[in-house]
Amino acid sequence: MVKISIEVQEDGETMILNAPGMDPVKFKVPLAEKRAIICRIWGEEIPGIDCGDEVATWLQKYISAQGLRLQYHPNTASVRPLCQRDVYSPLRPFNQNNGNSIYHDFSPYNMLSEESIQDVTKRLDKNENFSVKNFRPNFLISGCSPHDENLWTHYKIGSAEFNFAKHCHRCMLTTIDMDTGIMRKNEEPLKTLRTFRLCKPEEKEIYGTSPILGVDLGITKTGSVSVGDVVYAC
Repeated sequence: MVKISIEVQEDGETMILNAPGMDPVKFKVPLAEKRAIICRIWGEEIPGIDCGDEVATWLQKYISAQGLRLQYHPNTASVRPLCQRDVYSPLRPFNQNNGNSIYHDFSPYNMLSEESIQDVTKRLDKNENFSVKNFRPNFLISGCSPHDENLWTHYKIGSAEFNFAKHCHRCMLTTIDMDTGIMRKNEEPLKTLRTFRLCKPEEKEIYGTSPILGVDLGITKTGSVSVGDVVYAC
């Protein structure tokens, strides 16, 4: 799926998916809830709107899996509160009225610094292709020391404000080569990250043995953000 590219046309309602070896598929984002479906994320049922048979058939062919559907979640539909899983119960005090996620694993936003990425990549085999794409942050910042983003609790970008939600503990998706779509058998960069980015012992109930890189954020004040905005944090 990392090789699927997405284009939103100027009307804001038409999307085009492209992938190697496939003809592009164009479809309208559904605005009516006449084709409502339910998906399950970490045991929680999330409603959405089915995007139609054409894009579903396209995805099934490309991914070689039957029964796949593309689901869209309109702003008018319900959301999924943070910290519903028991493992995240210690984080609930940090996440009261702190934004909601829909199809995300945990929270709506992720922040990572270029300095943190450089600190990781300098420890890895120079012959392997690693980049920011392996870690997929919403906000890529610079001008701080490595891993400083994990020390702050309040963040302001443009006119929007954010709070710490949790440290981002990294999974096997980081081991996928973004150019080939193939998972690395040597488990890098997770193997290297585990040598110096494990959580504190008292946080092991939450993060386990998954290494930490970057921070997940909840939003406390909506606003506008732009490339090049100054980031304020404390």
